[in-house]
Amino acid sequence: MKWKPGRIPDAVLFVIFIISVAFFVAVLLSESPRKAPYFDEKLKASQIMDRAMALIKEERLKLGIPIDPINDPNGTGLIGHQFSPITSERGDLEEKLTSTNPNMAALMVKYLEKLKLKKGDVVAVGWTGSYPGLNLALLSALHSMEIEPIIITSLSSSMWGANDPQFTWLDMERIVQSVLPYRSAAASIGGKDDIGRGLSPRGIELLKEAIERNGVLFLYEEDISKNVEKRLAIYRDKAAGKPIRAYVNIGYGRASLGPLEAIEYIRPGVNRRIKKELLQWKSVAIEMLKDKIPVLNIVDIRMAAARNGLPVAPVPLPRPGEGKLFYEMRYSPLLAGILAVILAAILFGVASFNLTGYLIKRRGES
Repeated sequence: MKWKPGRIPDAVLFVIFIISVAFFVAVLLSESPRKAPYFDEKLKASQIMDRAMALIKEERLKLGIPIDPINDPNGTGLIGHQFSPITSERGDLEEKLTSTNPNMAALMVKYLEKLKLKKGDVVAVGWTGSYPGLNLALLSALHSMEIEPIIITSLSSSMWGANDPQFTWLDMERIVQSVLPYRSAAASIGGKDDIGRGLSPRGIELLKEAIERNGVLFLYEEDISKNVEKRLAIYRDKAAGKPIRAYVNIGYGRASLGPLEAIEYIRPGVNRRIKKELLQWKSVAIEMLKDKIPVLNIVDIRMAAARNGLPVAPVPLPRPGEGKLFYEMRYSPLLAGILAVILAAILFGVASFNLTGYLIKRRGES
């Protein structure tokens, strides 16, 4: 091969190209799973949720409340009835099934990590009985990260949630005390306007009985603004002077999140700034945003699951610790660095050799 100074032969360029491709393929093949951020907290949270679910299933069977093998194919005991006296509205069965995945607790850890919360921080929580799986997932994540929640529950439930009158969310909350030592500070009836509007008198009475048998403060106020103010007062009182670092909403409770018209302005996930459109309404989430307290809004769970590698309505349920929330595929930075240095050295050597020959030739011609 004749090498003319000032011009690199095509054969040499081809060899460099082959080496570059080989190095690129080698880096691609170095891809391997690595533990994701907050791996230990995520795994612990998922394991806690798995144990809590087992306790709920055991107690449900003891009470003689059958588990529907068609609509609860994994037999979790977290899926309620289509209709019951305490059912407040329509519900999406696929969302309820998706929320029973114990790895949903790892997603909650990811959300809480975005809020930059630390051990011992206090968060306010507002939820309903509609998503017992999500409620368990959040509590498991909070317990794993050693964050203290102050909880207010709107007790009624949409279809397929905790809507059995003898097995409401407050009953579930009590049952899992051995693994999740948290109780609601107060509970309201829920439903439209948070006072049971749309429920039968019997349904409202059953919800009051559930609140009483679980020893939880009954929160009732027909005026929604006063309802919100009472909730805020409870949060401040229970915080005992400690700052509330975040507000977490699960589901579509009116007092917690706001009217349907407000929902589009509080996006799923973390919200840090209030939009001017929200100022015309009142809810706990809106008041928190006014006070510059971030709001974590947990809704649209199917989309959240899909974005984070969690299956929708899985059968069977994944085991705790499975999925990309726990492991990320990464390339070897060490190998990439070594190969980059080698390739740079080859290119430098070829260029130097060619430049030296070119300068020698120019000197010989002058």
